[in-house]
Amino acid sequence: MLAVFRVFRRGEDYLLQLPAALAEEILKRLRMYVMRSKVTLEIADHELQRIGISGPRAEQLVREAIGAAPADSDGCIARSEVTALRLPGPLPRFELIAPTPDAMTLWKRLASQVRRTGSPVWRWLDIQAGVPNVFPGTVEEFVPQMANLELLGGVDFKKGCYPGQEIVARMQYLGRLKQRMYRAQVQAPALPRPGDPLYAPALSEQSVGLIVDAQSAPEGGYDLLAVIQIISADGGGVRLGSLNGPLLVFRSLPYQVALPAA
Repeated sequence: MLAVFRVFRRGEDYLLQLPAALAEEILKRLRMYVMRSKVTLEIADHELQRIGISGPRAEQLVREAIGAAPADSDGCIARSEVTALRLPGPLPRFELIAPTPDAMTLWKRLASQVRRTGSPVWRWLDIQAGVPNVFPGTVEEFVPQMANLELLGGVDFKKGCYPGQEIVARMQYLGRLKQRMYRAQVQAPALPRPGDPLYAPALSEQSVGLIVDAQSAPEGGYDLLAVIQIISADGGGVRLGSLNGPLLVFRSLPYQVALPAA
C-alpha cells in the first residue's frame, strides 16, 4: 500500500483524505492514471478545513451545529456548505469539512461546548478504532489484509481491474495470511514511530513486524497499532526495537480478530 484514503463525495467532487506528508507524492502518482480531460486532481487543503468531534455528546453537538448527523458508521451527509462524516470507533466520532469561513463559524458555535485537542488525540482515536493509516515510514510495507482493511470494508473484491489487484486477490482467495494488525500498549522511553521494528524470540534478530502508528495513552505509556507475524504474536514476547526492548501488551480491537496469547 502506498496510502490509505478515506473517500467521500462533496457536491460534484470526490475528496480523498490522507496524511499531509504523503499528499504531493500520491498526487503525482494518481495523475498518471487520469485518462479523461474532464478529471482534475488537486490538493484541497487551501480550500477546506476539518473539525473533528468525538465523545458521548458528539452526535448531539453535530445535530445542533448543522441540523443533522450521519446515522451509520462511515456515513456521509451534506448540509449547506458542510460535509459531515461519521467515523468508526468505540465512541461516537465525526468530521465536519467546510470552506474556511464556514468552518470558522462552526468552530465558534462549538468552542464553548468542547475541549480542544490536537491531531495526536485524533490519531489515538484511530488506534482505538483499529483504523490503519500509511505514513512515510510504512509506504509499501503492507498489503491491505495485513492492515485489516478487508475487515473494515476498505477493500472491494468484486471491483474491476486496478493496479495491484492480482496480489490483493491472490492473498484473499489463494494465499495464507501470515501477518495481521494488532492493537497493543507499550511502556517505552519515547513515542514509537510508524515503521519502527518489532522483535520476538522465535525469529531472534529478524524483525517480526512494524509499528503502524502510536500515540500517548491517557493512563501512561503508548497505545499502538502494529502489523505482526501471526505466529510471533500468538507466541507472545513481542518487543519494541530489539529482543530486549519494551514488551507489547496486546489489547482487543473493536472488530473480530483473534487476540494473541499473553
